[in-house]
Amino acid sequence: MADSVHDQVVSYFDYWPSQALAIVALTLFILLSVVHGAITVSTRTWFALIVTVTGLLEMAGGWRGAVCVKRGHTAA
Repeated sequence: MADSVHDQVVSYFDYWPSQALAIVALTLFILLSVVHGAITVSTRTWFALIVTVTGLLEMAGGWRGAVCVKRGHTAA
C-alpha cells in the first residue's frame, strides 16, 4: 500500500511538528497583533493597519496548523 502524503513528507524531512510549539507561535502572533493594533489606533497611523490585518490572517493559519498537528495530518 502506498504511503500517505503526510508519511512521505515526514520521512523526507525527518520532522514531526509539535503541537505545543504551534500553540506558542499562535499565542505570540495573537499577542503581537493585539499590541500592534492598539499602537496603530492610539497613534492613528492607519497605514500600519495592514500589519494588524496580516497578524489576524496569520492567527487563522496558525490555528489551522495547530489543529492539523493534533489530528496527525498535514495542513495542505
